Amino acid sequence: MDVVMKISKPNSAVSEPRDDAPSHWALPSVEALGVPSWGVLILLATLPFAFDTGLRSFETLKELLLVAGMGVVLVSWGVAALRRGRFIVAPARVAILGAIFALYALVSIIWAEHRLWSLWEALHFVALAVALLITAAPSGRALGFGDIALASALGGLGAAVFGGLDLVGMGGFRPGWDPAGPTGAFDTPEFGAAYFVVILPIIWGGALCSRGVRRVFLALSFLISLAYFSLLAGWLWAGVLGGLGIVAAIFVGAFQRQQALRVLLPSVVLSALAGVFALVMTVALGAAPASSGQSGVTQLFSEYGVAGFSLFALWVLAIFAVAISGLISRGQAYALNEGRAEEGATYWLVEHWAMLSAGLAGVGFMLFTPLLSLAPAALSWVVILGVLARVSAKYNGFTGWSSARRAAAPEPGARASFGALRVFAGAAILVGLAILVPATLQTGASYYRGKGDRWLLSEGYHDAIDAYKSALRWYPVAGDIPFNIAQASAHIGDDREARAWVDRALKVRPDDIGALTLKGRLLLNDADISKAVGVGRRAVKAHPDNLEASNILLSALILEQRYEDAVAQAQKMLTHDLPPVENARLTSLLAELQKEVLRAETPEDSL
Repeated sequence: MDVVMKISKPNSAVSEPRDDAPSHWALPSVEALGVPSWGVLILLATLPFAFDTGLRSFETLKELLLVAGMGVVLVSWGVAALRRGRFIVAPARVAILGAIFALYALVSIIWAEHRLWSLWEALHFVALAVALLITAAPSGRALGFGDIALASALGGLGAAVFGGLDLVGMGGFRPGWDPAGPTGAFDTPEFGAAYFVVILPIIWGGALCSRGVRRVFLALSFLISLAYFSLLAGWLWAGVLGGLGIVAAIFVGAFQRQQALRVLLPSVVLSALAGVFALVMTVALGAAPASSGQSGVTQLFSEYGVAGFSLFALWVLAIFAVAISGLISRGQAYALNEGRAEEGATYWLVEHWAMLSAGLAGVGFMLFTPLLSLAPAALSWVVILGVLARVSAKYNGFTGWSSARRAAAPEPGARASFGALRVFAGAAILVGLAILVPATLQTGASYYRGKGDRWLLSEGYHDAIDAYKSALRWYPVAGDIPFNIAQASAHIGDDREARAWVDRALKVRPDDIGALTLKGRLLLNDADISKAVGVGRRAVKAHPDNLEASNILLSALILEQRYEDAVAQAQKMLTHDLPPVENARLTSLLAELQKEVLRAETPEDSL
């Protein structure tokens, strides 16, 4: 039998902290990082400030790089596993849970209404599962805290620098449209803030545990990143970040009471610095933009239901369970180790606190931001949790939920010819290559979509329509491309074409406010009043605060001479905080409508 799969039971004692596997697995501690691990680190360091003004959004490029990059990483991992003749997964059960969730996301495409679009959304989670695989089953030395701290520092510093350039007007980030605030390489301040809440504890912990030039660099990156985060997020988010750091420190201190100050002090300093920077930025530059209220948890529920959310939650809980048990086991081992200096013996505790803080910050901010669907934030969070699980599994002696699995050739250095190793490695290569296919198609679609957006902004409507149709030929799924074609068609007076494309857009996104209001205007132009009323009610129900939707419904009710309903709609609109000009117009219109109601109620013989 050329290849064997077996469970090894490591020694109960914890070995040297920088040794990433039990000694009898013959993985030397001086082993270098493998190519797949380098690929993950490169993405961690570059995704945050990747942007291309030729695409429809910066997040589009980040998502393309994430999916395509992880496809390449998975292929390289499969090749490396075949060449080395072995791989070890730890903690295996946690990695399996992550793989099951990614598989469920792929399988859910079967019952999705729009399968191609669901495929692209599922590949986001497959890419995150690949990152988890690389942390759990590295082809060389396992990724450590120092590696992700340095990569996060590079990513945070790059994003902050581009944000600063945007603040002073030197960025040139978006021709024709520039989002509010110094967003830099992010599409909104919220997207940038969601990224920084995950990496700031890691960079801070890295600065505390490093020495020499690395400590100086990490400290500088932390201060610049924290300043930019405060500019994007403001008081509330800074307070939540600091509070979660203190919660993590109290939690760690509960299990390591003798060394509680080692983590409580860094958490208090982090919280204080976040508060000071938020105060300075608010006073100097004004309040940060408000959050959009999008929730990663809500998105997960809506896309994958209770089953998908439960699998995801179980995976996260398993990681935290392994981390807690590792915290206890490592503390006991170091309590018996009298040969280490006190400061060096507690560096691991600060690293553990930093990763726990980042993990909790990701969970907390996922409740009111789309963190899980944002490529830089989601990748950083998953890699941090993966490293936390791997390190904690080692502290636990690779037992229980921290147990490991290994696939290996019978002799060191032997190449696999068949069996478990070849199956896993070959499947990884095939899946990686398969991921690259939709990534390539999406790249082509995004290129033409960017051309269409630029033509639309410059009022080149015929060219915009041609570019958008080319994008749909590459990847025919996005609901806003049909909407943009409908817009362009309406601008050139082709209402028939506009109606066809707006209906197509609404099939993909039934509650899209742009498509609903455009359809309402087209129906009013065609004097199809009864349908316009229906579309107007649908738009107002989905977006009650949208002024254009309310105006379309009001206009349709007036044209249908339903004055009492029109009065009720106008009164409802006046309860909102409207611009002064719109408020005055509605007040005057309401008075006229009330006269029409009185005229209709007054008998003709009494006039």
